[in-house]
Amino acid sequence: MFKTATGTGDPSPAERLGLRKESHPTHQQNPREQQRVQAGKDAINFNSASTSSGWCSNCECKDSRCSSSTEVEKQTGGQRVIHEDPSHKGVIHLQQLRQNFTAAGDEGGACTEGQRGSQRPRLILFSVAQYERQHLKAANKKFGLELVLRHDRLTDRNVHKAKGFRALSCFVDDDLSEKILSQLPELRLIAVRATGTDNVDLNYCKKKGIKVLNVQGYNPTAIAEHAVALMLALNRHVAQAHQRAREFDFDLKGNVGFNMKGKTVGIIGTGQIGAETALILLKGFGCKVIAYDIKQNENLVKEGVSYASLEDVCAQSDIISLHAPLTQQTKYMVNAESIQRMKKGVMLINTSRGQLVDTHAVLEGLKTGHIGYLGMDVYENEKKLFFRNHSGEIIQDDLLARLVTLPNVIVTGHQAFLTEESLVAIEQTTLSQVYDWLNEGGPGEKRKSKL
Repeated sequence: MFKTATGTGDPSPAERLGLRKESHPTHQQNPREQQRVQAGKDAINFNSASTSSGWCSNCECKDSRCSSSTEVEKQTGGQRVIHEDPSHKGVIHLQQLRQNFTAAGDEGGACTEGQRGSQRPRLILFSVAQYERQHLKAANKKFGLELVLRHDRLTDRNVHKAKGFRALSCFVDDDLSEKILSQLPELRLIAVRATGTDNVDLNYCKKKGIKVLNVQGYNPTAIAEHAVALMLALNRHVAQAHQRAREFDFDLKGNVGFNMKGKTVGIIGTGQIGAETALILLKGFGCKVIAYDIKQNENLVKEGVSYASLEDVCAQSDIISLHAPLTQQTKYMVNAESIQRMKKGVMLINTSRGQLVDTHAVLEGLKTGHIGYLGMDVYENEKKLFFRNHSGEIIQDDLLARLVTLPNVIVTGHQAFLTEESLVAIEQTTLSQVYDWLNEGGPGEKRKSKL
């Protein structure tokens, strides 16, 4: 049985995730300080809150960029308010507000959306980008959770920040391996703000009774349209033409493309995204679409899509678009051998998972001309690169550095999903799933907590 504050029995929703303590047992506040703290809890506007330099009084690192500097103060007529950070043993030093909350330049920056000191269930979210915050705030109005937002990705360096939380939300580049999860004994729920869960050790979660939720089918149209956008940009040399125009070079040499109509496009993986891509190409462009999947999509067959073996799809297609999940069977499905079976000059598009493609083999195919075009929104070694600005750095990844120099390659940074509609759907679905997991009878489908 789950032990509650009043004994044993079913926990309340707040007890399932843990509550923010009103005071710290090792810090006795005097009446004046208590009044100041309470005033701050009632008055803080988290839309204008920010972290700044300073550190926890008991933090060992003594670094102004330390992620323990997560608390905020509100300036009202020069008055400053102290707040406690429950993940450390002391009281956060006074912090300076900025006008707008931003985590730029603060690797461990965090803020709390919701009333501090409340009895709300708490959820810590990692890899929260600036563009997600407004959507999380809007979605949370319906559910009233206390959200601890962190823009840094979850790693071994900051896993201590998640200790004590029973629910955690992550993105695709967060590390939820056994090494990380074993340090979070209280964790009972992982909510992935994406479709793929290959960054989560599902076997370990099953063994430890940790529920893993993801966002399925939130907006296949966004990713399908991005895949087609890559096809068109490569085919019509949009990037080169734009760069030339900026230099007032309007010579058309090298900008010859081809008609999409009538071309054979191979779709590998015909789930929701692959099916959407197939229909756009079939109905919108008049392409001949052939597909490979272990299970046929009968709706696509009715629309005129024909299925073939993987070998035949590779051999017959002018354009190949990857939409398969990453499994042991699909890893490096595009390799030196499969590339040799493709048409000379083939266009290869990947908006699915980076490790579907052996990038070294693809680079060789580009150098020999066997692959004519490459459009990739995902990359097998993207974890240390994507979702961050490295423009002022010397990139150590020689493979990616070589690829981006080629004129027939377009690389985008895992942004195929990134539309307003997708963000609304992802944040609403994630918070709804967490809320439903906590509460029987909450909005959405009822489910019994696994705690």
